[in-house]
Amino acid sequence: MADIVITTAQISGKEASKIITGETVKKMKSANEVGVGNSKFAAESGRNCTLTKIEDRIITDNAVNIIGFTN
Repeated sequence: MADIVITTAQISGKEASKIITGETVKKMKSANEVGVGNSKFAAESGRNCTLTKIEDRIITDNAVNIIGFTN
């Protein structure tokens, strides 16, 4: 399992692919990062990680950081 995951999977006009599920995040080590890179596309159109919140950074119960900023 990776310590940092950056996702940008997006097809124009389609909902973003769900690459990382909440179950996957639960299995990640504490202090790992999930970033929706260039989230302008992936975060706004459905999120590649199902736990991503647009324009927010959340920390899960197991201390995984999920970043969904769109800049």
